Amino acid sequence: MSEFDDFPVSTVDAISPRTVDIDTAAYKVTSKDLAFGLRIKQQNSSGVNPFGEEMLNLYVPDGTGIRNILAGLFTSGYSGEGGEQCVFEGDNSTAFISILKTESNKFYDLKVRQEVTSQVSRASPNGCIESLRKKTTKSYILTFKNKKYEIPSQLKSLSLDK
Repeated sequence: MSEFDDFPVSTVDAISPRTVDIDTAAYKVTSKDLAFGLRIKQQNSSGVNPFGEEMLNLYVPDGTGIRNILAGLFTSGYSGEGGEQCVFEGDNSTAFISILKTESNKFYDLKVRQEVTSQVSRASPNGCIESLRKKTTKSYILTFKNKKYEIPSQLKSLSLDK
């Protein structure tokens, strides 16, 4: 049995890993290779300034082992800042991954569409009122270069050096 040593899950103070799940979606990254994923969820324990994220790593079989081809893609998360009585501002983010027919270095390009929803909570005489402030969508194309998919800084997990 070979040893599996991947990058550290978290290097950020007060944020700890919570779960690691195997992602069995059909990530057909080349005409011959099907990748599998690991989804790592981490979060802090703050109710006032909550933070949580899920990141995705992809792997392909490589001879007798496996090779990491995508490391630390931010796929979903939330963060915010709160205060007294219902005062809160935060963002929820979700990324959707599509495999394109275009190629870079014999690997199919990945399209990542990220949706970010900002929310605000304020106190009123009738209790807490939550409102949707803004919803934005951005798309990114990830290309394969230097044996891995390159991830733009906006989509990198907090665990990775930005």
